[in-house]
Amino acid sequence: MRFDDLLDRLAGPEDVVRDLRDALADRGLLAEPGAPRDDSGDASFDNQWLADPLFADEVSILRTVLEHSPLEVFVKDRESRFIYWSELSRRGQRGMSSEELLGKTDFDILADEALARRHYEEEQEILATGRGFVNREYHVAEGTDGEVCFLSTKVPIRDGDGRIVGLLGINNYVTELRQKDAALRAAEREKAAMLDGITDHVVYMDTQRRIIWANRAYATHMGASLDEISGRACPHRHADMCPECPFDEAVATGSLVSREVYPADGTVWTMNAHPVKDEDGRVVGVVEISRDVTAHHQALAEREQLQAAMQRSQRMESIGVLAGGIAHDLNDIMAPILGYAELMLIDEFGERERRRRLEEIVASARRARELINQVLAFAGREDGRAGHTTAQSVIREAMRLLRTSLPSMIEIREDVDQRCGAVEIGAAEVHQILVGLCAKAAHAMRHGGGVLTVSLSQTTIDETLAEQLGARGPGQYVRLSVTDMGEGSDGPVEAADLGEPLGSLAEDGLSTVRRIAAAHGGGVNAYSHRSEGTIVHVYLPLAPTHDSSAPPTPHEAAPGNERIMVVDDEPAVTLMASEMLSALGYSVAAYNDSREALRVFRRDPESIDLLVTDQAMPHLTGRELVASVHALRHDLPVVVSSGFAFELSEDAEEAGIVSLLPKPYSMAELARVIRASLDGPVAHGSGGGEGWS
Repeated sequence: MRFDDLLDRLAGPEDVVRDLRDALADRGLLAEPGAPRDDSGDASFDNQWLADPLFADEVSILRTVLEHSPLEVFVKDRESRFIYWSELSRRGQRGMSSEELLGKTDFDILADEALARRHYEEEQEILATGRGFVNREYHVAEGTDGEVCFLSTKVPIRDGDGRIVGLLGINNYVTELRQKDAALRAAEREKAAMLDGITDHVVYMDTQRRIIWANRAYATHMGASLDEISGRACPHRHADMCPECPFDEAVATGSLVSREVYPADGTVWTMNAHPVKDEDGRVVGVVEISRDVTAHHQALAEREQLQAAMQRSQRMESIGVLAGGIAHDLNDIMAPILGYAELMLIDEFGERERRRRLEEIVASARRARELINQVLAFAGREDGRAGHTTAQSVIREAMRLLRTSLPSMIEIREDVDQRCGAVEIGAAEVHQILVGLCAKAAHAMRHGGGVLTVSLSQTTIDETLAEQLGARGPGQYVRLSVTDMGEGSDGPVEAADLGEPLGSLAEDGLSTVRRIAAAHGGGVNAYSHRSEGTIVHVYLPLAPTHDSSAPPTPHEAAPGNERIMVVDDEPAVTLMASEMLSALGYSVAAYNDSREALRVFRRDPESIDLLVTDQAMPHLTGRELVASVHALRHDLPVVVSSGFAFELSEDAEEAGIVSLLPKPYSMAELARVIRASLDGPVAHGSGGGEGWS
């Protein structure tokens, strides 16, 4: 009898028999397919078969295979007594020797009598019925080692006549595997708990956008349970449904992709797509984490609207507070204009005295214009970003106003370096910075009074200070400083502290000052000392150097001989402009009604070389007049003169406006703008027309 005969008698599970057969076939111990079989052996198969010398070699090899098997293998006779046991089986029986195990039953070696009886009854049923079992799971307590888990397979062994003579048992210990399974299940429960605790939407999809798992927030948003959502296709898998979705890019690049998406329902979401890769680096799925930020966007928009409203409110409040000072200064300015103008009506004075009085009138008028510009800036009617500003002049006018509005117990001192260059910021915003700083200083001294000092100097800052300030970089800056004698505190003042309430003059503390400075490449820092007060420094970048020569006088203004039409609904303005232009050599036709001016122009569009018009006029505004004129002659250069000329600056070129001339203007300014507009790349007409002087 050879091994193939023995294996044929094993009625065990097919995979076990097959593995044993394959192992023996590899060693040439099984008959070749179709070879004659040797059936001459003893048909009985009792406890003596292992000692048969005919099978000594084969049994030795079979023992070797079984001894090195990772499974616990044993053979029992019909009385459930051990007649073979593998090495692993002996180790499992607390190191019992072969002699000790031979002929023993489970009752002899197991401490748990109930377990021994269970094994015995199961085995006797197999021997009686011939029906074994495969991978039956057992959980056995083993002393201090805790619970042991194994899968047991037991099948009958038959002799040549088919009689059951014993059974084969195979135990596969899976304690560690079960422990890992339990740990994995616990980890899955923890993961699910953590994911369900996240309010963001978290979903894991394969590369075909099929949902593998998701958290409860995502499932609820999709109107399904966690079990229902698994295996579904993403409802936004079509590009037209969610065109900004980062999924495809994450799969294509293998990198994290983050962006905002805007679904058709009007909401706003931030989405982060994290690619998941296998061991070879291939993308096998994507974890998407989405957050609804609609409310955040709405809050930001509302905050911006509120800030804009606060700025407008602060400007108007400041105007109200400073109205008394403005009225006082305007009266002081208008007094010499009125007085000197009346004196000019008297012809008893010489030429030199009359010229001096005229110069005083011009100087007072210029002061009035600067003051009006400051009022417009506070009212939000001036583009504070336009042009460069010398802070010295702004400080002079602001201090004049503040002295009339601050309590008398606060003394204002100035330490202004008149050599400081211009800064790249509009006068309105410089004024706003200065008033904000002085308002904070006055608030700090509201109880005990003291000295408020305004300083201006030019300085150089290095990279370290520029980084601390968040400024544009190292270089030349103008430093505007305001010092108070309030209670103060010890040490440098943090940026966040610059936004505390500062009284009725403040918009929202010095946050406005910091915002304006940062917008122009500057920065703010502050230092405070207890019982000594606080000093706040505002650094503004120095503007590039320009020609600082004085503006031309009326006698030095560039002359001309072209024909100019002047249109303004204020007769005094048209008369003044006509006289100025005539003095410069131009031919002028002036009209106070824009409709009449358009009728004259229609009769002969080539009769003028330049149109100067006001913006705010009845019947036809300046913009409407320009459109009508250009419909007849598109190449005519146009200058718009207005007290709010900046309001036209954004689309002036599109409207066909060559230059803007803010009111009030001097003769030199008028001459410069007219000459520049005429000398530009435009074609001028020729010929005469009515109304010329």
